Parts: sequence; C-alpha cells; structure tokens
Amino acid sequence: MGLRWTGVILAIAVLILAGVYYYQRMEKIPLTASDAVASIKSEYPQYADYPSDGLPPRSIRTEQGDDGWYVAFVQEGSGRPLIDAHCFFVSEKGETKSIGRFTPGPNDNPEFSLETCKGL
Repeated sequence: MGLRWTGVILAIAVLILAGVYYYQRMEKIPLTASDAVASIKSEYPQYADYPSDGLPPRSIRTEQGDDGWYVAFVQEGSGRPLIDAHCFFVSEKGETKSIGRFTPGPNDNPEFSLETCKGL
C-alpha cells in the first residue's frame, strides 16, 4: 500500500509543478486602448462622461507606445478647435501616470503630442 500512495503523491506533485510552470510561461493578454481608458476613468472619475457629443464636445485620443498606451481626454470648443487636453500613460502592467495638460492659447496650434502633452 505504501508504494501506491507514493505514486499518488508523486503524480500530484508533478501536476502542481506543471501548473505552476504553465502559469509562469503563459503569455499575458496585451493591454488594449479600451483597457487603458477604463483604467484612467476608474482612477479619475471626472472623465467618466468622456466621450460626449454635448457642449462642449469631449473626446478621447489614444496612441499605442512601446510598453503601453498614451491617452488624452480632450475638451473641444466651438470657436476654438481645442480648449484643453489631459494626457496619461498606462503601462502594460496597468500602472497609470498623468503626463500633464495642454491648453493652447487663442492663436496657438491646437495639435499636440500624446507622449509629451505639449504643442507641436
């Protein structure tokens, strides 16, 4: 009977080790733009109503980086194409970092970089 229990214990140990090995080796599901936006909205509830067609219009811009997503929450204007943008970076690990804000002057170019949150 002792040999049978040894075999059972050995089989269980092999299954546990195989499960641990598989878990460590399995590919992580890549972060999507939607995941990045949802992560920011959960940390910054003031952006929960983005995007919106109301006045003033609000939009979300995303750009994939090497190890995560750059995201900007943009408030657009009727007389000006851009009132304000708040830029973030969300890493593949799900860590969220505020990059800064971009608020162009009345005569400034409204185009900006999502990576730096500065005008072009």
